[in-house]
Amino acid sequence: MGYPSVLALQFSKLKNVSKSFRPSQVIIRTFKPDRPPPSIKFSVGGLEKTHPDSSWGAWLTSWPGRQQMATVVGLGGTCGVLTGFWCFKILIMEWMRDEYKEKGPQLSLRARLEGFEEETGRSPQLLKLLSDCQDRSGLDDANFDRVDVFYSCLLDPVLAGSTHTRQGGLVGLPRYMLEDDMNLGEVRVKTNYNKMFKGFKIPENISEEDKQEVERCMAVSTQEKQFLMSLSLTKVSSWSSIMNTAVPALVWAFHYTLAFRVNNKLGLFNKPRYIRCGLQALLACVSLCLYIVYINMSSMEGDTNAMTAVCRTREEVEVALGYYEKVVERNKMLRRLVGEGMEYYIQETGELVPLFYEIESFTSLGSRIEFLTNLIA
Repeated sequence: MGYPSVLALQFSKLKNVSKSFRPSQVIIRTFKPDRPPPSIKFSVGGLEKTHPDSSWGAWLTSWPGRQQMATVVGLGGTCGVLTGFWCFKILIMEWMRDEYKEKGPQLSLRARLEGFEEETGRSPQLLKLLSDCQDRSGLDDANFDRVDVFYSCLLDPVLAGSTHTRQGGLVGLPRYMLEDDMNLGEVRVKTNYNKMFKGFKIPENISEEDKQEVERCMAVSTQEKQFLMSLSLTKVSSWSSIMNTAVPALVWAFHYTLAFRVNNKLGLFNKPRYIRCGLQALLACVSLCLYIVYINMSSMEGDTNAMTAVCRTREEVEVALGYYEKVVERNKMLRRLVGEGMEYYIQETGELVPLFYEIESFTSLGSRIEFLTNLIA
């Protein structure tokens, strides 16, 4: 067979293959909403054939389009929000522990996926404090075995998870709280999680008087250690994390149902788009604000319930009150000694700068101090 005849044979095969593929216009049409059939309009001048609007905007406002959006945005969004919060608050406890650990994660993501685990660095002192506080926190053996303790990189304790789940709960305490001989040169001033920032260092050239004062404010007595560990164990053994996993999904479903009903009651699809979008944006802001109020009230309620559970006597309440008052003094000292940059983390009053979703009246140290003061009275 000659060379021209081979080329002709190959060309015929290519033509047959190309016929088996659908043209790009046909593929694009499969993703577009079906064009409704044309209708006939009767008028004085005679019959008039009209073609309904087949654009995306018209399809979304039609009843089939709204049903499809209810499935994708309503049900799918609810499942997506629930899955996301479940992963963040329940599932990835080991990853969260490694991120908040004193020296940060030491293994790569590939090594973690292959099953390697990092050393948590638990000291006998930390484990002894954990066992000493089991009775005071009210944990049974099953929940107690699901608690993981470690040295954290933040200035204050780190809590996550729930002992009512298989993944368990986390309690991270900074090393300086458990050491009798504090080395200020190794202390890092870090109030919030930031993977790219290791924290401020306390200057070495501070006066002896300031050094003694900051050591006094950062020192934690044995009674205060027991209060902190008992409070932390009580909080991670509650159902708050599980509730905070379900509430966002419920808020999403509630908001979508509310928006759907408002569209029907007010007939917003027959009104200009800017009116419809404006009202829906207002409803979204209201739902978001209600959720923010909920998470702040839930945080306050969780702390007050835990403090009530672990502070049963007047002496225990006074220890807790003294600790929070000392934390306020500590924050003031650190803001003054570290200087530039600390104004973004600590206020002049000694309160931490709230995050964008935090309401200070619910999350501040002052609210805890006020609660303990009323508990004594």
